[in-house]
Amino acid sequence: ADVKLPPLEITVQETEMDEVERDFYESLYMLTRAKFDGYVKKGSVLHNYAHIFELLSRLRQTCDHPYLVLHSRTAGATGATLGAPK
Repeated sequence: ADVKLPPLEITVQETEMDEVERDFYESLYMLTRAKFDGYVKKGSVLHNYAHIFELLSRLRQTCDHPYLVLHSRTAGATGATLGAPK
């Protein structure tokens, strides 16, 4: 039997960040972009989609709170070793 799923609902919320949070996000974005560009240059994007998803997830978590990225188990693996926001 097929599972009936409710209709997809997408809600876009804009977040407000203070200067320190925005700086942290921008720094992580630049690291993420550099890693993604490296995958593109090597032609290995399709082989690294799980890593790319993790990088994007870290950016999203940063919007919730930078400590979610800084204090995660994989913080060093994703390049999130930036200084903590004050």
